[in-house]
Amino acid sequence: MKYWSIFMIMLSINNLTMAQQQGGLRIAFSKIGMEEKYRLYADWILSVAPEAEIVDMAGMKPADAARELKSCHGLVLTGGSDVYPGLYGKEKDLDRCGKVDRVRDSQEIVLLKTALAAKMPVLAICRGAQLVNVFHGGSLVIDIPTDIGSVIPHKLETSEGAWHEILIEPKSRLFSIVQVKTGRVNSFHHQAVDQLASVFVAEAKSRDGIIEAYGWKQPAGKSFLLAVQWHPERMQEDPLFSRALAVQFLDEAGKFRSKRR
Repeated sequence: MKYWSIFMIMLSINNLTMAQQQGGLRIAFSKIGMEEKYRLYADWILSVAPEAEIVDMAGMKPADAARELKSCHGLVLTGGSDVYPGLYGKEKDLDRCGKVDRVRDSQEIVLLKTALAAKMPVLAICRGAQLVNVFHGGSLVIDIPTDIGSVIPHKLETSEGAWHEILIEPKSRLFSIVQVKTGRVNSFHHQAVDQLASVFVAEAKSRDGIIEAYGWKQPAGKSFLLAVQWHPERMQEDPLFSRALAVQFLDEAGKFRSKRR
């Protein structure tokens, strides 16, 4: 099954590349900037769709970012600092968080609202996945080591991060993309989804019960949305849990562009 899924991914990449020659997609990123770890997001998408136009929303005022997003075909909410805990009722735990950026929180919420209203594809990664859950009424674990005490490492102070296995729900959108029930992903986070918003359903978990991926419970009539806790942009050689996600997201962005024409 794994080899068949890899074959299908490569076929999709070929089809996507042909579509790109007919005109590049505009893909918005909530933050890229100049740091190498953020540039990896753009490199990851461009490795699959080299003709895509990268639009960095970092530093834009929310209204300007929303206007710019309306000319794009997909939104990637990238990783980064902790989401302000007051957004999910845990302001008293602020001192247990890492760095927070309330300006970024506000701008990304506007971007998310704009994308969902337009039914634009959204791919949310790490912090992005946490923000999407909070926006829809969910909450976060403030600090995994102290609040859960998992024996599975979710963050190591190394450039490679931690690695662990995830278990994928067989009827989920994620399973339809990767076509495997288990996999190994990287991990760079000390926070995670706690209470999952009622509109979502968990699509993958680590063996300690941490939600590693989720999507719409009832996707009909909504934007394509996939939220993952790992960093696919840092594992670009992985055909399933990195490249396949980029292929699927870009395919959805292409469909969105076609509908708007």
